[in-house]
Amino acid sequence: MAPLLGRKPFPLVKPLPGEEPLFTIPHTQEAFRTREISFGPSLSQSPRVTEDDLELLIFLPLPPREYEARLERYSERIWTCKSTGSSQLTHKEAWEEEQEVAELLKEEFPSWYEKLVLEMVHHNTASLEKLVDSAWLEIMTKYAVGEECDFEVGKEKMLKVKIMKIHPLEKVDEEAAEKKSDGACDSPSSDKENSSQVAQDLQKKEAGGKEDEGRRESINDRARRSPRKLPTSLKKGERKWAPPKFLPHKYDVKLQSEDKIISNVPADSLIRTERPPNKEILRYFIRHNALRAGTGENAPWVVEDELVKKYSLPSKFSDFLLDPYKIPLSPAMPAPIWL
Repeated sequence: MAPLLGRKPFPLVKPLPGEEPLFTIPHTQEAFRTREISFGPSLSQSPRVTEDDLELLIFLPLPPREYEARLERYSERIWTCKSTGSSQLTHKEAWEEEQEVAELLKEEFPSWYEKLVLEMVHHNTASLEKLVDSAWLEIMTKYAVGEECDFEVGKEKMLKVKIMKIHPLEKVDEEAAEKKSDGACDSPSSDKENSSQVAQDLQKKEAGGKEDEGRRESINDRARRSPRKLPTSLKKGERKWAPPKFLPHKYDVKLQSEDKIISNVPADSLIRTERPPNKEILRYFIRHNALRAGTGENAPWVVEDELVKKYSLPSKFSDFLLDPYKIPLSPAMPAPIWL
């Protein structure tokens, strides 16, 4: 994870082996060794420079050229936060904003939705908004493998279970599901209002510590509108807004209290206990973990390599066509040379 420069990730300096460096960029922890002053014959022979002065000066450590170049580049307002799309930031501002989103996702995005969403995103050529809509509808109409929920086995009797397997829909159910999905209700109006507000916020970027702090706080305000745990009153349909209905899948579930699996449990017998991520959280998650390989409307999304390996996401194209990370260093930012 790193802020974007020209819509591409800018690589960090690799850690230094051996002795401890003396120059470090605080927010990225990139480290550099020192360089020493070198003197020509004219300076060493100058009557103004004594032997004692020369002995002190020749070993005076100076910041390496690449360290100074990075500090200068990082201070420019040319960086974009990968997770939010906020632009015209300094590198530190973009870095800290990404850290805020990372913390938010840890709290608000349950891990069992990760593979589901990333499989939809990887190598998909749809726009961000279409991806968000598709992922949101998938989450709202189907339990995810690994999701923890309640299994209703009798009147007011619940068992804590985990989803182990999703059985495919039968043909009759599949046709009915397609009809329902065509007219499925969207997210609540608050989500749409928040989306509009986010678009406005991202266009209003001004310098200043207070505004930077306010922007990071607004990330939480926009996305963390309610706790993940559903209130008891909302678990059984006591909602003013009705989400899309669950598709009639059947599930294999595992009891959390004992090592026992129950097969073919209908969706109607399961009750979701944790609030799924809203569309704003989904936007953050997709941007935080994937990047479009190109600038065109149909440029495919590429998920981070680490997550592709973790979830064995299938590849659809050749790597050399999609890798957004293989970029040359800017001429003003040469590869580090340790002195």
